[in-house]
Formats: sequence, structure tokens, C-alpha cells
Amino acid sequence: MKEKLSETRVRAARLPADKDELMLSDGDGLYLRVRRSKADPTKTVRQWLFVWKAMGRTHKVGLGGAEEISLTSARTKADALRTRRDAGGTPTADTANEQLRTFADLFDLHERVRPPAEERRWVWDRYIADTVGRTRLEEFGRRHVVGLLDDIVITGRRTVNAGGRYDMRRTAGKVFGLLKQICDFGMTRGALASSPMAGMRRRDFGHQGIPRERILTEDELRDLSARCAVELRVGPKGREFNMPVLHPGAQAACWFLVATCARVGELAAMRESQIDREKKTWTIPAEVAKNRREHIVHLSDFALRMVDAMKRLPTRPPGDKTPKPVDTIFYGADTLAKALRFRQHEAVAKPGTTERRTARTVLLLPSGPFTPHDLRRTAASLLQHLGVRSEVIEQCLNHTAPGIVKVYQRAELMVERRAAFDVLGARLDSLIDTTGIDRVLERGNHDAA
Repeated sequence: MKEKLSETRVRAARLPADKDELMLSDGDGLYLRVRRSKADPTKTVRQWLFVWKAMGRTHKVGLGGAEEISLTSARTKADALRTRRDAGGTPTADTANEQLRTFADLFDLHERVRPPAEERRWVWDRYIADTVGRTRLEEFGRRHVVGLLDDIVITGRRTVNAGGRYDMRRTAGKVFGLLKQICDFGMTRGALASSPMAGMRRRDFGHQGIPRERILTEDELRDLSARCAVELRVGPKGREFNMPVLHPGAQAACWFLVATCARVGELAAMRESQIDREKKTWTIPAEVAKNRREHIVHLSDFALRMVDAMKRLPTRPPGDKTPKPVDTIFYGADTLAKALRFRQHEAVAKPGTTERRTARTVLLLPSGPFTPHDLRRTAASLLQHLGVRSEVIEQCLNHTAPGIVKVYQRAELMVERRAAFDVLGARLDSLIDTTGIDRVLERGNHDAA
């Protein structure tokens, strides 16, 4: 076989202005495809393809992008495909990528290459793994994606046992985003010949891309803390006992999120070793932060009290018997979200039901339900009301500045950030009633004595 391409010709390959696609052959089925990007027509995409025919049909197997896969590597992969073809087998992407056979294999490689993210893993485990994880890559297509996302949206419309309804469109949007990441990654690695999600948009599944605007006012924070301080009398007649409205460790987690502007995933990944109690700081590692940039949070006295409360009042998901990870402060991001959602159903309890039933509405505030991430937005709004400058608030949130701003404005404003967190902590100390937390801590001290 005479090889027709060279590294120089591959680098120089350009798409003519009057064409949307160009196929350059290296011989015996190996091609460099240059095509116009569907997302941005001004850009081109270059990808290696192995083309073969069987039963009168033409089949294409993607080997990866030309920017990541060299001509030599593409030829090596093509040789493996030719060997299977000549032996009477079916050349597929997993021939060139033996470790990638199913969609789950592709996700596992994606997680090994990319920095870990707890939310990404949670979305995969909760919504994708059991549904399409075992699907072979050569069979994975649009029907799998559409079926999965439609089912999430439809399930959310069903009435749940508690009488409320969940709007799952935002969840479908998260699943959509992760699926697209994995599919794009698969195309780059040559595991997928093309993305089955090409042309799809989040709004095709009801996600309008409208950001949440829910914040809790100071009056709502007072109201919420007063509700959390209440204990319900529950249990069968003659064996009643007092039960906190919300687990005190979860209460402390809520107030900590407001006091630090942190994301709930960052809280779940927080370890004692990341806290410097002398300097009163918490260092969020780059691999945990959303923007992959190490972030230092200054801990007010109020925030440190919440840290100690979370350590002494550990939470864990219902039914989870696994040992608590060493050095962990708060156990699980999903634990807090579920606890809040369970107590904010909009359905009113029926007459004659027990107080445990009414606990499902006990944290529902007049302005509507809130989520853990709404507490981060609440913290930013409180800082604004307290007179903190916008650029300082953005640093406290660990937001990346847009465009040219991030290139020239590099000051970290550490002194201003410390002052902002201190004034926020002092304000929360005057707003939040921590009776529910303090009561349980005092019981623990009494039992220990």
C-alpha cells in the first residue's frame, strides 16, 4: 500500500471556500476528513476516519482529531482495523481503543483524564450509568440520548408520594451537559465516529437556560432559623420522642454556605487538613473548585462555629453504612439537597395526619422553596447590601473575570476579602438563631460528662 499523506500535508490541509467537507486519502481506508464546524461555520474540524464497505454499505470509524492524533498514530489504529476487516470481523472504534468498549468505559477514561468533580460523578451514577452505561460505543446513538432525557423530564411531571411535583427540566439540562462532554471527548479520542448529540440543544428538552434568581432575604433567614430551632414530637403513642425539624449538622451546613459563599460540592469535599485555624482560612484545592483555580476562603468566627458543629454532628445519606471518609467535615452534597427538598413540599398535609407528615412542609418559606446553591446567591446579595464592592464579592465567589479583564486585573484583594467575610459573619451572627444546633451540642456535652 502506498501511503499518500505526510505530516506536512496534514498540517497544511485546508477546506476550500466552496465546500463543507473534504476527504484526503492515505490509502486503504484511512482518510483525513476536513469539515466545517456545525457549531461555528467559520471554523473547521479535522478528524481521522477509517472507511470500509460491507454488504454494499459504507461504514466509518472515527480515530480521533488530527490535533490530538498524529499521522503515525492514525496509521497504527488503521492497521488494527484492517486486521479485523481482513479476518472477517467488523472494524469498530474499540478495535483501535481496546479499553473502550462501552459508554461507561468512555466515561471512566474521561474521569481519569479530567480533574475529578463530585457533581459530575453524582449525575452519572444517578441518571446515566444504569440507563446507557452498558451500551456498546458502536451502538450508542441519538435514540439513547433522547430516550434518557425525555424519561427524566416525563418522570419529573409525575406526582410523587408526598403530593408534590418535581420540575426535572433543570436536571435534564445537567445530564445533557455531561452527555455532551463525554460524546465530544469520545470523538477526540477516536471512540466515536461522530457525536450523536450534534445539533441538539438543551431547550429541546424543556431547559430554557434561565438562571435561578432565588435569594433569601434577611427576614427569611430569621424565619428559617426559627423554624429549624423547633423540635417536632413524633412517634407512636406512648413512645413519642422529640425530633429536630432538620438534622443539626445539616442546619450548620446551610449557615456555613451562607457565611462562606461556597458551593455545596466544595463543602462536601472539604477536609480538616484544608483548614488553617490559626490564620482562619479554608483552602479549596484547584481540582475541587469549579474554575480549577485554588481559592482561599477566610473563615469568620461564625463560620468556624459551624465547622465545629458539622464535625461533632455528622450526617450521612439514609441507609448508607459505609465509614465516613477520614478528615471529612460534611458528608455528601446530595445529603443536604435531599434534606431540604423533603421539607419543602408545597402540598398541605391532610387533616388528621401526624406531625412527621407535616414535617414535609415545615421549611417551605412564603416566597417558595430554596436549594443549597440559592444560599450561595444569598451570601453574595448580603455582601452587596453590606456595602462590599462588586469586584471583592466576585473574588469571594471565586468567579473568573470575563475576557480581557482577567488578563490585566490580577489582584486577589485578600485584605478586602477577609474584611468582607468578617462583616458577613457578624451579620449572620445577629440574624441566625442557632438554638437547634446548640441544644444538641449541649446534650452531647452532658452525656459525655
